[in-house]
Amino acid sequence: MYTDRGAVGGQCTISGDVKYTATWRVDLGRVVSINHIDIYYRTDNRNFSQYLDRMAGFFVYVSNTTSKDDGYLCYHDESTDQNMVSLDQHINCTLQGRYVIYYNERRPGAVYPSFYSKYAYNELCEVEVYGCNGTYGDDCIYPCPKNCQDRSCDTNTGHCLSCSSGYKGLECHIVCNNNTYGPACALKCGNCSNGETCHHINGTCLHGCAEGALGDTCQEGCQSGYYGRNCSHRCSENCIVTSQCDRFTGQCDGGCKPGWTGSTCNQIRATNTQPSSCTESYTIVIVVVSVLIVVTGSLINFVIWKRNVAKLSRMSRENMPQPTYKTEDKEHQYTELEEVDKSKTYEEIHRYSN
Repeated sequence: MYTDRGAVGGQCTISGDVKYTATWRVDLGRVVSINHIDIYYRTDNRNFSQYLDRMAGFFVYVSNTTSKDDGYLCYHDESTDQNMVSLDQHINCTLQGRYVIYYNERRPGAVYPSFYSKYAYNELCEVEVYGCNGTYGDDCIYPCPKNCQDRSCDTNTGHCLSCSSGYKGLECHIVCNNNTYGPACALKCGNCSNGETCHHINGTCLHGCAEGALGDTCQEGCQSGYYGRNCSHRCSENCIVTSQCDRFTGQCDGGCKPGWTGSTCNQIRATNTQPSSCTESYTIVIVVVSVLIVVTGSLINFVIWKRNVAKLSRMSRENMPQPTYKTEDKEHQYTELEEVDKSKTYEEIHRYSN
């Protein structure tokens, strides 16, 4: 606690002269829940407002880094009259952070109230930061709700400054619903099996993924060539576009290869003996006409062949040589028989005839 608010007492920070900006900060060691901040400015231990012009227009930031630009503005003095400024400041600041940053400026060319100093200063003798560690209320006697992020809550109301993953509400007591999860329930669940919601904290699907999805949170589509629940089925090799199919149903892209049918092209197409289309009927007519032409041509050739054979046969007979016969006198065709004497015996006749 300060005992000397003068420039030479060793308890106040005195910035350099002729500066257009002045910055001071304190590291609280870790992120804490802040309730209010008290600031005591330089007075030189006198009861007059000599340094009000230097304090006027200051800013107070709370940040988790050493830069005010990464933090939140806790307070900005916008006094337009010197009598509105106090060298003892009590600032209500319900924020969470590690660094408290005091900042002032006098920008060249900017128009300020007439009582402002020409240059910026920080001449702080005491900065007191009040807050609770996981508690709230008077004397910090009430614990913050268990689902508050880092068990940090508003030191006055007990409302969580932010919720742990998977919860929402002022006191972070509501579990994420409507297929949401994560910090502030801001993330959407993936395609979980049977339309179930995911785990409210990490988004995992407790019973696996539905058709066409993959991964712990079921937010990845199936790799090319796979489909179905948990992407565990391979697309059919009978797809026209080989192994390419709808990742949900397995239906082949572009249909099936010849000879295959079914939504996933895994069924052999039955042979159809009946013409099922104009094209098939036309094909059958062509075949029948072709057969008739061949048969008719064969018959004509056979008839022509038979006629040629008969003609050749007649010509052969006409050209064959006629047989000649030697004509002899009829008188010499027969053996002249003598008159047989009736008186000759049988034996003689027999001998004669031999």
